[in-house]
Amino acid sequence: MCLAPGLVAFSTVNIVARAFFALGDTKTPMKISIVCFTVNLVCRPCWSCRCGRATWHCKHHHSVFNAGLLFYALRKKLGKLEMESLRATFLPLAVAGILAGLVAWSGWCHGKIILATRPSH
Repeated sequence: MCLAPGLVAFSTVNIVARAFFALGDTKTPMKISIVCFTVNLVCRPCWSCRCGRATWHCKHHHSVFNAGLLFYALRKKLGKLEMESLRATFLPLAVAGILAGLVAWSGWCHGKIILATRPSH
């Protein structure tokens, strides 16, 4: 149920890692991935004791941390990422994404109601 933030971060990791691959650099994404994996191993016992849902929390934090480090390394490598053109499209895309999520959620809730009221055979 709470996979969306982790999926966005995971997708971002794949896209930014491909930017490094396009530049001919395969070592930086691997090094960052090893660092994030190590942080994940160290933090997993802390999260599991605190909330019981360690698997989701660790994967989500791992992906967000990984994406952040990859963006930092890419910015350091290229100097400037020139993402100003993306700012104009971000708000309309965010609104459309939220609306699509609400439509999907209402359809899911409506489907549960229909299935709950349907007589079983």
